[in-house]
Amino acid sequence: MQLKSIGKRIAYVRTVVGLSQEEFARKMDKTKSVISHIESDRRTPSFDVIINMAELWNISTDWVILGRGQMYVLPDDHWLNNTTPEVQEFLKVFLDLPEEMRKKILDMIESYLSDQLLRLKK
Repeated sequence: MQLKSIGKRIAYVRTVVGLSQEEFARKMDKTKSVISHIESDRRTPSFDVIINMAELWNISTDWVILGRGQMYVLPDDHWLNNTTPEVQEFLKVFLDLPEEMRKKILDMIESYLSDQLLRLKK
């Protein structure tokens, strides 16, 4: 998905994390009006809004500001660096999905694993 402006990318983050403008504004220590102006590109977001988003939800500042790269920053954990490129790519794609879709996928995986464990116990 190509979101052409900082405001549209910030609006997208807000919807992906499932917050209203008012809830998002509280988390950013701003007013709903400020967030509305940012999302409609009538105001440039302050650095603290961009940094807060990055810290709260592992959002890439490059993605927010420039619109390039992945929306989410993968944690720089040792285990992740030792996975296959296929696993790393899967995680990047998975993290770019909307929150609701990620939850559905995790629920399906959990259900599948539960079924497998029950079969092993028999």
